[in-house]
Amino acid sequence: VIFPLELRYQVWTHSPIDRITNSTKQDGCMAPQSLNTIEEAMEFATEAISRGEIQAGKDALSWVLQQSPAHPTAWMWMACCVTDETQKQDCYRRIPV
Repeated sequence: VIFPLELRYQVWTHSPIDRITNSTKQDGCMAPQSLNTIEEAMEFATEAISRGEIQAGKDALSWVLQQSPAHPTAWMWMACCVTDETQKQDCYRRIPV
């Protein structure tokens, strides 16, 4: 799976939701508190983007797309987050028909 250019170098070892929300550290790792499913991450992403918190939304979408690379709704929302027209088109091309 090839992600849009700005996502290609981001590697998430845990849900970005854990990093964004008020998580606690245990043994150097972020301890998950909530939002561990794709559906919850999508809800978080769409709400964050709607509030103008684009980077938080992109982080959540990036995690979703790592879990489910063909997630059509995640690609649609990701297209809304990128400003470069080439990256937008790349997102749209990845939506399964």
